Amino acid sequence: AEAEYRAVATGVSELLWLKILLTDIGIEIEGPMRMYCDNKSAINLANNPVLHDRTKHVEIDRHFIRERIDAKELTLPYMKSEDQTADILTKTLSVTPFERNVSKLGMFDMYA
Repeated sequence: AEAEYRAVATGVSELLWLKILLTDIGIEIEGPMRMYCDNKSAINLANNPVLHDRTKHVEIDRHFIRERIDAKELTLPYMKSEDQTADILTKTLSVTPFERNVSKLGMFDMYA
């Protein structure tokens, strides 16, 4: 879960930057940002106020994410791996999930 958790922390950092950028150009974002995660261990680590010895090496990332959750700026909802649209860019998928994700992205074969 460490790598996934660090990826969530990086993603949250990028989300905060984008929120500031959008605010600067006059677009206000209502409510908390949602960072979908397919790793329940990473979500539990973010939501659990007790820090275990096993997770000391991710303490800074944990506090950063925890502060955003406590401030109601962020939620970490669970999303099944097969529903993660971005997986089309990072993983080899079987035909059905590939076609579903291509459709979600609005991509199509213009020669078909």
